[in-house]
Amino acid sequence: DNSIVTAKTLYVKCNDFCGYGLFTKNSLHCSAVGLDAELQGLAQLNPIVDPVLQANRAFGIEFEFVGRSNLVGTEEDRISETDEDRVFALEKCFNGMAANREIGVDGWSWEKDGSIKLLTPADVKKLIRTYPKSKVSDSETHGVPFELVSPVLSGQEGMRSAQRMLALLRHMGVQAGPS
Repeated sequence: DNSIVTAKTLYVKCNDFCGYGLFTKNSLHCSAVGLDAELQGLAQLNPIVDPVLQANRAFGIEFEFVGRSNLVGTEEDRISETDEDRVFALEKCFNGMAANREIGVDGWSWEKDGSIKLLTPADVKKLIRTYPKSKVSDSETHGVPFELVSPVLSGQEGMRSAQRMLALLRHMGVQAGPS
């Protein structure tokens, strides 16, 4: 077979909001309590049938999210914190939650990203109208924008690494903003 796949884009649409939604948790969740049950669900997923994955081709993934802020201390302390400090705090939370587990999410790079937009009050109202049973608060418009870049991944194990990363982030509490 002389065919060559040079690039392939995968877009997954979950709803009519073009990929944005509410936070997955109502506060930053750094505890591993309940994490094992979420990860066990991933083990039951069938492998993705895709020629690129089956050929063990290398690929990379970039996620853009907003993390919950867990700022403590005085107002002056919070004002003096930089975006890098806030992203580092999220990474520290994540690492503490995933500690002592062989989950295969090593090497991902956490970075601040000023292009990621937070939900506006109008976005939140639109989500409430569409999902009236959702419990929504003003905190949906606050958070820490960050970008998560994978190491070089390949094959099914690479895709599993991405799935595990998303499960851990969902457990921690993230939001996909309308960037």
